[in-house]
Amino acid sequence: MTKPLVLLMDDDTDYRETLREWLHKRGYRVLVAASPEEALREVEIATPQVAIVDMYVSRENLPDDQRAGLGLVQELKSRGIPCIILTAHDKDGPAVRDALDNARFRPHGYLFKGDGQQAILQKITEVLQETTHQHFWYRSPRVWLFAVFTAFMVLGLYIAITTEHAQLLGIVVVGILIEIVASLVLHYFNL
Repeated sequence: MTKPLVLLMDDDTDYRETLREWLHKRGYRVLVAASPEEALREVEIATPQVAIVDMYVSRENLPDDQRAGLGLVQELKSRGIPCIILTAHDKDGPAVRDALDNARFRPHGYLFKGDGQQAILQKITEVLQETTHQHFWYRSPRVWLFAVFTAFMVLGLYIAITTEHAQLLGIVVVGILIEIVASLVLHYFNL
């Protein structure tokens, strides 16, 4: 069994490569990115099971742009990818917590680079266990809603065909189209 795919976005080249190699030696497959834009391009090619995102991304105009890392977390979480925030700024613990609490899609936690590689590995394991166990298909209210709706559609279709009620058949077809559109909308917004 292969280890999960991990996305690592960090603007510090040396740190990124050291962590990539360390995780790779432990059997993980690792995608690396130096910026949020590069990370999003990587996600288009392969979907990671977890992402490690540097909160502060250095830019030419903004030496430490906190919004860049949080923005990437928001985008990845909206795609269903669990995220772990990573920052080198130990002294900014309260600011990091405040930023995460106010985020629309909260990450699965945060770590400081000073916590070490073993702490990162432990957090990856925790997140993977948590996300694996919480997505049973039968626990989704969306699945049950569409199962009940589909049962009514099938019953209506059966009645319409066996009793030759053309109007009822039309209503059932419209209901099926509404169900398809609703499913697409829920999927698009990851609800």
